[in-house]
Amino acid sequence: MSVMNQIDSSYERDELTGLLSMDGIIQYLQNGYSGKCKYGCMVYMSIPMFKTLNVRYGYEHGNRFLRAVADGVLEILPCAYAARESSHHFVFMIPGMEADQVKEGLHKLQNQVNHIPRGDRISLKAGIAHCSSPPDPFETMDRARQACFYAERHKESFQVFDEQVSKELRFQQYLVSNFDEALERGDIQPFYQPEVRVLTGECCGYEALARWIDQRYGMISPGIFIPLFEQEALVHKLDMHIIRMVCKDLRYAIDHAWQVVPVSVNLSRVDFRMIDVIREIEKCREDYDIPRRLLHIEITESAVAEGEEFLASIIDQFRELGYQIWMDDFGSGYSSLNNLQMYHFDVLKIDMSFLKQLPESPRTRIIIASVVNMAKRLGMQTLAEGVETKEQYEFLLEVGCEKLQGFLFGRPERLIRTPEGCYFKKDSDGTKIMETPARRRYYSKIGKVNMLSPTPMEEEILQEKNRLPITVLETTDTGEIHFLYGNEAYKRFLHSVKIETLEAAQKRSNEQYLAENTAFLRLARRAEAAGRMQGELLINGVLFNTDIMFITREGDRAAFLTIVKELGQRSSEKQIQGISVAEEYLLGAYFRIDLFDENGTVVNLYLDADQRKLTDLDSDSVRLVRQYAERYICPEESESFCAFYDMDSILERVKQNGGHHVTKFFHSAIEGERGKLQNYTIIPFKVMQRWNYLSLCQYPEIPPREILEELIGME
Repeated sequence: MSVMNQIDSSYERDELTGLLSMDGIIQYLQNGYSGKCKYGCMVYMSIPMFKTLNVRYGYEHGNRFLRAVADGVLEILPCAYAARESSHHFVFMIPGMEADQVKEGLHKLQNQVNHIPRGDRISLKAGIAHCSSPPDPFETMDRARQACFYAERHKESFQVFDEQVSKELRFQQYLVSNFDEALERGDIQPFYQPEVRVLTGECCGYEALARWIDQRYGMISPGIFIPLFEQEALVHKLDMHIIRMVCKDLRYAIDHAWQVVPVSVNLSRVDFRMIDVIREIEKCREDYDIPRRLLHIEITESAVAEGEEFLASIIDQFRELGYQIWMDDFGSGYSSLNNLQMYHFDVLKIDMSFLKQLPESPRTRIIIASVVNMAKRLGMQTLAEGVETKEQYEFLLEVGCEKLQGFLFGRPERLIRTPEGCYFKKDSDGTKIMETPARRRYYSKIGKVNMLSPTPMEEEILQEKNRLPITVLETTDTGEIHFLYGNEAYKRFLHSVKIETLEAAQKRSNEQYLAENTAFLRLARRAEAAGRMQGELLINGVLFNTDIMFITREGDRAAFLTIVKELGQRSSEKQIQGISVAEEYLLGAYFRIDLFDENGTVVNLYLDADQRKLTDLDSDSVRLVRQYAERYICPEESESFCAFYDMDSILERVKQNGGHHVTKFFHSAIEGERGKLQNYTIIPFKVMQRWNYLSLCQYPEIPPREILEELIGME
């Protein structure tokens, strides 16, 4: 039985969890705690990803999650006096336990949290501080809190307050107390890392990165002081200082008639809360009379991961003023696609974690190529960070990424002013050739060409329809042909062969003795036997190649998917005209992608798993969902799966969650991976006044360190 049940009602409680409030536990430790136990531990526990959990699944789920965590604490540590400090922080005093015993209990709690619905990605962080009896609640709690922050920064789960933590705490206190003086002395200054145009190798810009060269400690890593200043709400002073220094450096170069290129500067999520960022940046720019085109604003993905609407307004205001807005670290968080729906960016900076996996992972190539393709279709440029090898460079050149950044082209360096010009140090002798404004405009236009498109000479931004002439045809054993579906591209094809409408094509397809009908039926029989077949058809004097794939058969009826391509009878050489790809790569991170529509039909867009498409057999979403559940989902979760894919309630559920999608985990029933956890996400979107629903299926994995660091930093 938990000792919490023995505490009388005079001590204040947290209404949501039933634990003590912070005032309640402090009063109890000061007044009601017996003090008979000579030792114990104070624990400060954090749930770093809780805000993301709220955004993805809604506050109601978040509240249930917190109550489940509180119940787990009382069950696993029944001797703990526990309190909830804030939305996602807990404090508990555990008398009579050593730190190793407390850690063992926390590991059990983590295992229990992993089994809370949608809690499998939540990693608890906790600091442990020894305390004597009676404890000083304020001092002990502060030590436990600092140990928790240490665990978060060093990617540990649980940390005991010891000399190492105390040493780091003293160092952090030194940084905070000397921060203002360091700014005044110029110890903190921008270092510049080149951004290179992939087609030319010329420097087309720089990123300004904060570096602190301390008189006592030397070069201090930004990985130490930037998270600290975010935590202490000081980072806005750092960011504005760097931006002011950048404007000063640009002014110096302009005044001496030296060649300049744009410089990108970084904004933290804290900046948007602490100051009017537009006004402050405009003031820096105006003080040094710097054109807006020379300042690019980088916003990390973690800054927009919570989907706050006011950020969209600020981003739009920046763009209306003439600034370019870049999304930094794209792909490092869980909300990348949602962010692209909510916010408008000019450039996507592809997170360096992808490139690190490039040599070993073919899937990484698909993901990066898909990001570049998607960005260009949305009218955005791409820049890849962390380029270190020639192999990475050649791949990014091939897929059409416009700009690159990384040690292959130069490390961050100080600005060097010489009588000849304003340059940046390079690992080898010489200076970097900088791109002129005229060349920048020229290559920016070239960069808009989508090298991955099968129709690169045509504009395809925000293309919503497939340009391939597609039909679904049904044949009967008695020789009849029925048009079940024909898209707009196919209707244009019909018009090109002087068949005005789909209805006219239907009538023509059943006219006896037409050679084209006989040839098609023969081709269809061969496709049913082989799965897929190509052949040539002559329609009204124009020769076409028909690619036909067998879909399914029921009784005396068989269905086929067909795509036609003109061979060009009048041409001296038979050339296949440009064809759009029917299937869009979508980040390669999913094993299955399906598209539902408001009419109750579904089509499979992508499949990379030991499953059948099923859409080859049927297109009714309700029937297909149930068939899928029966085949591929554990039986005890089958009804829940069908309810999750109830498209009639999707919009209401998304509204209740307060987000832009719904997500749920289910276990696989496929032989060989039975019980394996799978993540199913449904994203609704509107196209041409019609609701569509994108279904994404993936195997959840432990995120890489860079992603965890960003997510932990969100708090």
